[in-house]
Amino acid sequence: MIAGFGIDIVLSAQGVHFIPAVALSHQAALIANPFVAGLFLTAANPLTIIFWAGVFSAKVAEQCFTRRAIWLFSLGCLLATLSFMVAVSVAGSLIGKLLSATSIAVLNTIVGCALVYFAVQLALRRIPQRERWLSN
Repeated sequence: MIAGFGIDIVLSAQGVHFIPAVALSHQAALIANPFVAGLFLTAANPLTIIFWAGVFSAKVAEQCFTRRAIWLFSLGCLLATLSFMVAVSVAGSLIGKLLSATSIAVLNTIVGCALVYFAVQLALRRIPQRERWLSN
């Protein structure tokens, strides 16, 4: 899944769209409150979904949190997600004004390649684990 997003970013930088665009951004723009629109866009972000479905769930299950600890951990994750999304949006707006379209395409290509590399590394690490599991 991460590799798919990386490939889409690389191809999008070249003007080719691998993953179809989601119409949610248009619907979120119709919402009068920009904060609510931002929440909808954050909730629809595929990497946010991967985090909440994978990392968050695994951490809660692994640590055997109490109900209060789950609430505090959830609040911290929500605040961190919103804070970093705002920081990335501000940085992206500023960088978008400073850099040319070609420079942005090069940076997007680098990020896409890094995501593909990360996905391949994760897949390669899991292969020996699966072989050990199957041999037992």
